[in-house]
Amino acid sequence: MKKTLLIIIAGMVIAILCASGVGKIRFLLGDVQYRDNQNTTWKKAVIGQNLEMTGMIKTGIDSSVEILWTNNQSTILDAKVSAVTIKKLVQDNQSKQKWTSQVREKASNMNLQSKHGNTQAAGIRREEADLEIQTELFWDIAPRQDIQEAIDLFDLQKYALAIPLFELVVAQGPLKKKAEVARTYLILIYEDQKDVPNRQKQIEALRMDFPNSDILLSLPAQF
Repeated sequence: MKKTLLIIIAGMVIAILCASGVGKIRFLLGDVQYRDNQNTTWKKAVIGQNLEMTGMIKTGIDSSVEILWTNNQSTILDAKVSAVTIKKLVQDNQSKQKWTSQVREKASNMNLQSKHGNTQAAGIRREEADLEIQTELFWDIAPRQDIQEAIDLFDLQKYALAIPLFELVVAQGPLKKKAEVARTYLILIYEDQKDVPNRQKQIEALRMDFPNSDILLSLPAQF
């Protein structure tokens, strides 16, 4: 009797977990279809719909869908995405979280180092290093932008306000450690915004100015 009861309880727990799924649809536009597994038929997806690990999703012309995962991260699929498994999307999200977490931790550590006086030039562009004296004189006229202010805005996800401040930090000293930190945060912002062109622009600038940056080791190979 006890064994049967335990089996029933276990079944109920599994059913509840399965019902909750691994994520849900937070927003959709146009023709978005979903099916629970390969043996079920495609149905029109709806906002708030739970997604199962065994499920599949696809989008039509001029369509898009945003999936909110149980870890509060999201994935956006644009138009004309062929059938993709929810399992793959979950794995991609987990992979993204791994590298962004590593990069963010390293950026935080670099910022801490810079606060301890490690502000010497770290880049390699000779033409900018030659102009460092003039640059220092220019920025002595106006108050320097505090990178911590930009980081605080980043933590609040106020990206529109944080971006120009990070860019100002870079402009104040393109080869300084704080510029390396600022570009790293800009990479994280544009990744979160799904802005690939600007993300890649910051990555290439980081590679050019700071080829030995530890941040580069944490970026996915395809970047």
